[in-house]
Amino acid sequence: MSAREGTRRVRLCLGAAAVVMGCYGVATVAALLAGLHGFGRLAVAGVLTSCLAAGAGWMLAPGPSRPLQPGTDHPAGSSAAEQFTRRLDFDRQLDRALERANSESDLFALTARALGSMWPDAPAEVLMVAGPGQRGRSASLLQVTEAGPDGEGPGCPVARPEQCEAIHRNRTMRWRSSDDLDVCPFLAHREERARSAVCIPIRIVGKPAGVLHRTADVAGPAQDFDVAALESLTGRIEARLSMVHLSPGEVDLPDANGVYGRAALDRRINALLRSLAPFALARCDVEDLAGYGERHGEQAAAEALRCFERTTVGCLRPDDTVGRVGPHELVAVLSGATVGDARRVLDRIREELVLQLNERRLAPLRLASGAVESHGRHGLDDLLDAVDAAVVSRGGPPPGD
Repeated sequence: MSAREGTRRVRLCLGAAAVVMGCYGVATVAALLAGLHGFGRLAVAGVLTSCLAAGAGWMLAPGPSRPLQPGTDHPAGSSAAEQFTRRLDFDRQLDRALERANSESDLFALTARALGSMWPDAPAEVLMVAGPGQRGRSASLLQVTEAGPDGEGPGCPVARPEQCEAIHRNRTMRWRSSDDLDVCPFLAHREERARSAVCIPIRIVGKPAGVLHRTADVAGPAQDFDVAALESLTGRIEARLSMVHLSPGEVDLPDANGVYGRAALDRRINALLRSLAPFALARCDVEDLAGYGERHGEQAAAEALRCFERTTVGCLRPDDTVGRVGPHELVAVLSGATVGDARRVLDRIREELVLQLNERRLAPLRLASGAVESHGRHGLDDLLDAVDAAVVSRGGPPPGD
């Protein structure tokens, strides 16, 4: 039951009680005034009846309707829960639709539909790097998709990726008003009326690839919910583009988080085995990710998993390799390392992950880890079985975190 419905029911109950008590009061006063006659008796009865009617009318009348939040169709008092439900449904539909996006054109057509579905009154567009450099500094930014109330995007005039502040800073940029002195120069005075904006960089395999740009009235700028949903959409664009861009000859490229596929991981281990060079394997698994999603939401679980993968890659040396052996299980190949070195790396990953999740206001993850050396093992399967057997739970929040 919503807060508005509950308030109305309370008012109805109070109104009914007022009517009953008023009738009793009128009867009592009438008995006391039985000695009055004529105009005096009528005047007293009229005053009592007016007071009773006014009180009952106030109690029974519906409460004033609350104003709608800018950019939403929900009352302000109930928008948080409804927006969260709407966001989860949006993410699920988007994931299912992405499974059928087999080309860049399909992906960007779906992106336009997603932007128009979630923010029909806010112009938005995606600009991607194109030209001779193909991902380099000499390339240009071209609009590949747009959405808006009239079918057109905001039309940002930025020409090159190095000119875009979101791409240059590699983080989401939020602009309160195009009239502010420190606003992006490509937003300043671009339209007749002041506009707010959000710009989110798009990167593929760690390299600048484009930007998602959305504007709105300054009276209704993007809220935290909107920005989180836009970042979620951008992350899915990055992941899907990484898959589309991988051809059979490029299978050794990592994904957007720096994690290699199973085939590339196997080739790396076999190469080290053939060279007789010493190395160690460190495996780190996320425990009970499904339970984490039930407690904190699917989006929080997906973001925490991305943070886990990026943190693992960030804690290793440039010549080390991280590969995925399961949906949320990673194996790191540490050349020239001992099992003690691998365990210290796992401890560093665990400590850094706590800090990164806390910084993003996400609940901690439970991790299980293990490490083995290559010494005495001569086959890929033997090594992977050994590191799998070495995995034990090494701390984290209890299941009811």
